[in-house]
Amino acid sequence: MTTNRRLHAAVVAAAGYLVVAAITLVAPQPNDHWNAAGRALEAAFIAGLLGSVVAIPAVTDYLTQRSFGRLAGRLAQVGYLSMAIASAASLIKGGDTLGPVFVLGVFATLLGLLLLGLGGIREGLAPRWTPVVPFASMLVGIALADHGGCAVIAAGWIVMTVVMSSSSTAAPAATAVA
Repeated sequence: MTTNRRLHAAVVAAAGYLVVAAITLVAPQPNDHWNAAGRALEAAFIAGLLGSVVAIPAVTDYLTQRSFGRLAGRLAQVGYLSMAIASAASLIKGGDTLGPVFVLGVFATLLGLLLLGLGGIREGLAPRWTPVVPFASMLVGIALADHGGCAVIAAGWIVMTVVMSSSSTAAPAATAVA
């Protein structure tokens, strides 16, 4: 898959998380017996998670070249995917289900993003602050939960998309001048 498609997936992820944040402001989701807003929120969350699954390899490529970082990116990707699977089951049921799968996905995502960030800092391929963004936005987003957490996660994806797209457009221009 091309980097542009992965960047588009990052935009989809950010949009999904922003929709979740907006719906949560209006109609917080109960654990069971979801109404239409609860189902729309879960569908948007699934879109955000699936966008994250597709986009995380672009973040990995941007931050690291070593196998340690690539494995960390895969771990984060598996975490996002397991959260998406648990969320899809919850959407079908109309309430929370597969809780352990979701929680394990959260832990896998956080651990993968932490290790990816550490690998990115160690390698120094990107500006020093960028490897921290995916982990920090996810951690703060989880901590904030229904109080703007998904907006923070979306902001992290937006920042990474802007940084990665500006570096990918700057590279061809630099080689064209030389």
